[in-house]
Amino acid sequence: AALLPSLTAFRFFDEPLRWTGWAVPYGDLPYHLALSGEVAHRWPLHYPQVAAESLHYHWFAHAWIAQVSEVSTAPLDVVLLRFMPALIAVAVPVATAAVALRISGRPWAGPIAAAMAFAFVDLDVWHVVRARVPITPLSPTQGFAVLLMLAALALLVLRWRDQTPAGSLVLLVLLLVLTGGAKGATLPVLVCGCALAAGAAFRFRSRARWRIVRDLVLTAVTLLVLVLTLFGEESGGIEWSPIRPLIRTGLGEAIAGGDGDAGALTLASVTVLTLVSLFIGALAALGVLAEPRTQRDPIGWLLLGCGGAGAGAVLFLDHPGLSQWYFLWTAEVPVSILAAWGLVLVLERSSRPVMLAATGAVVGVIAVSVTLGLFVPLATTESSSLRAWSAFSVFAALTVGLAMVAARVVPTASPRAVTTALSIMLVAVTVAGIVPAVQNATADSPDLRTATATTPGAFHDGQVEAARWIRDHSGADDVVLTDRHCRGAEVPTCDRRRFFVTAYSERRVLVEGWAYTDRGNESSPGMEDSSPRSVAFWDQDLLALNDGFLDDPDRTAARELYALGVRWIFVDRTVGPLPSFAGVAERSFTTPTAAVYRLLPDD
Repeated sequence: AALLPSLTAFRFFDEPLRWTGWAVPYGDLPYHLALSGEVAHRWPLHYPQVAAESLHYHWFAHAWIAQVSEVSTAPLDVVLLRFMPALIAVAVPVATAAVALRISGRPWAGPIAAAMAFAFVDLDVWHVVRARVPITPLSPTQGFAVLLMLAALALLVLRWRDQTPAGSLVLLVLLLVLTGGAKGATLPVLVCGCALAAGAAFRFRSRARWRIVRDLVLTAVTLLVLVLTLFGEESGGIEWSPIRPLIRTGLGEAIAGGDGDAGALTLASVTVLTLVSLFIGALAALGVLAEPRTQRDPIGWLLLGCGGAGAGAVLFLDHPGLSQWYFLWTAEVPVSILAAWGLVLVLERSSRPVMLAATGAVVGVIAVSVTLGLFVPLATTESSSLRAWSAFSVFAALTVGLAMVAARVVPTASPRAVTTALSIMLVAVTVAGIVPAVQNATADSPDLRTATATTPGAFHDGQVEAARWIRDHSGADDVVLTDRHCRGAEVPTCDRRRFFVTAYSERRVLVEGWAYTDRGNESSPGMEDSSPRSVAFWDQDLLALNDGFLDDPDRTAARELYALGVRWIFVDRTVGPLPSFAGVAERSFTTPTAAVYRLLPDD
């Protein structure tokens, strides 16, 4: 089970590390590489793509990348794009299994939890839900944070069951700080889980109720401190926006036809079907909450509260980059542990649990495969709620019908056919998500190297070479000037997620792309309707100094830039003729697609 996420992780090895000609790395990876370089070389931390801006971000994963790079002497991009995906893809599922075993006390809950979290993903009977798992190499902070969160979750469980020695509180504080500093989505999920666990503990008069309350307060205070310090009281672009952001998901767009002004009936369909696709595979969790032996255990309610936090985030929050979904992807791990625990409890009631599980798996795969065969992809047809509901209704009818037949035919040795049918259905809806998971894992990977100079986000190996030359011939505190601020063509509303020069030079850039900064996320005054990815730069005087010097280099501007720490100039040779820097800068390195100049100080 722990090897299942490798199907996704190893596909990530198609992400270019070294290339010839033009290539298009995934848009956020240069950003993560740039932050890793910032943590590796400088302190206090700034956004490296805008040298003057203090960094308020969950950067602990980047510190780990920098540490591994410094100790091993492996380049930062090798650690980020090769070592980290391979490590996290195995470490997180193993940790998930270990925590599931610890919580449930049942060996089979471990591999089942790992399999549910990392293979039995979204139910998709519409050909539109893009299968994904709670960890993705495209977000190195996510997998690293989930690993730390599992350690914190395990320690909470041990503390509430009075299985820890004195001093465990110190370790808990450390784990909570590391977890929250690795990904902003983790601690809110844990706080909600602890809150529901505390309520359940008082409802069932648990002996650990006051210990749970103390840990709840500690988790909430840790979150507050991190918001005030690490995150600089910034929201990162997250805002309150109930329901409507679901329209921008794959299923939402398919049902609504991309209509952002969808009516109440369409919104209701999108909401219900989205939640069904996300959580139907976790219905076995009811086996814990309905079982008298485990219902009074606050641990089950802790895991359920984490799941509720993830669902609430996608229902009521919004972010321009859909980052509210990270709350859900974080919560899916504890939800999978709860569902695996419940599934084991259900299967234990049968004298032939393996036969029962196998039967349910066959029913689930048949039901979802037949439904996919009957309905053409929803996104390629005239989108409608009726078509979406029809596909789900067929899947539900097939699951119920096949489960009832199997309960009568298959020798599961259960005295009641109804109980057997319900158990088969639980296994079936759990396993149904394996079909889109396999389809996603076996799909052809995009060729990221079929690009040209005009492809948005494309970089030439000669430009990488030039940026690396700056890294090898400059001081850690040197600032670079560059002539590009967009992933594509330089137009006022372009995508400002350009982090290439700072990523590969491992140096701060005076102004490169200003997306993902605090001020970019919050948008400039008067720009509320603009995406933080394309918002205008807030310091027009600085931008004018940067761009004006490149258009018409002069000694006065050079003096100002030198005072700001600028020592190097990176010029993209594919967008026009080279400027004449006579008397203000000297050419130091050239490739067919880039040129590097050293800014000259005053005599």
